[in-house]
Amino acid sequence: MNEHNLKINVGIFLILSHFTVLILVMIVSAIGGMDFAETTTSVALITPMFAIYTTAIIRFIIDHRGAQDVKSPLVNKAYIFISFFIPALFVSALIAIVLLRGYRIWIRDPEMYKQLLGITETIFGVYVGLILRDMFEMKKRPQRT
Repeated sequence: MNEHNLKINVGIFLILSHFTVLILVMIVSAIGGMDFAETTTSVALITPMFAIYTTAIIRFIIDHRGAQDVKSPLVNKAYIFISFFIPALFVSALIAIVLLRGYRIWIRDPEMYKQLLGITETIFGVYVGLILRDMFEMKKRPQRT
């Protein structure tokens, strides 16, 4: 797989994951698994990190909107694996925490729920950030004089 295609695939995966997690929070809230305060806390904790990633990904896609059959270097299987595995693990952890709270399995205390969301975002944020910063580094805009 070439680098450009990997970026597009990982980017689409993360954008879909971002909205899937947020929709899951809304569904769990709607069926009574979370009260309003927990729902807003969930959105407040989950959205900023995903928003940073999503913005960089969308910027990349917009900047390469006319790209057809882009010639980019091939990437090795280990890089492809890490590029998908760590973000998928991050999203899976968030989904698990939301569902465990929603069904009151193990996470019965709202404070524990908030702490687990925060810890998960902190731990995975470092690794996901490394991957995505490498893939979707924001271009510096030329300064106007």
